[in-house]
Amino acid sequence: MSTVIANIEDDDNLNYSYQLCMEDDGTYYLWRSSGFLNGRVVFKGVEDIKDALRLMMDYVFEYEGVIA
Repeated sequence: MSTVIANIEDDDNLNYSYQLCMEDDGTYYLWRSSGFLNGRVVFKGVEDIKDALRLMMDYVFEYEGVIA
């Protein structure tokens, strides 16, 4: 079971939602939701939370055009 560490979502029209999660083994992954119970893993296996947060922010900025 994974734990959600951070969540970013589009408050206006819910076009996207991102969850940075920690796996049981202590690594991090980013989930991009694309609808109710639908989505995909953007990256996984990151060991350092600082790196995972940086990757999350970079991805959201690059693909959504917003600064989280």
